[in-house]
Amino acid sequence: MDNKASNTARGGLKKVVTSFFEGSFFSDKFNRYSAASSVLINIIMWISILIKIHAQDKPIPLHFNAFYGIEFVGSGFLFLNVPLVGLLTIIVNFLLGKKLWSQDAALGYITSSASVLIQILLFIAMIAVFRINA
Repeated sequence: MDNKASNTARGGLKKVVTSFFEGSFFSDKFNRYSAASSVLINIIMWISILIKIHAQDKPIPLHFNAFYGIEFVGSGFLFLNVPLVGLLTIIVNFLLGKKLWSQDAALGYITSSASVLIQILLFIAMIAVFRINA
């Protein structure tokens, strides 16, 4: 009985996920490439942080100012918030983009572009923290 219920739940989740990617928003090549590049940059951030920082509880410098030097020191786990914010941004931007696509395609393109731009900026911030900790 439990196996049947879990298969039904998986089937429902699969339908929800596939229905999200169906339609004209993701059939557009620009939006597909934007989504793929945003997710790829976010995955690279997760992997880089886990390899370089090791996401441990020891304190590391997290913010540096050119005038005052290191301003914020915190747990290495706090640094995982950077790709987490990026992941949430991807989700929100593409949900919003899909919703706005039916009203105006330009708004969908803007949200897709913004998602990639935000991932690039977060990636640059991650590299800056890596350089501080080097």
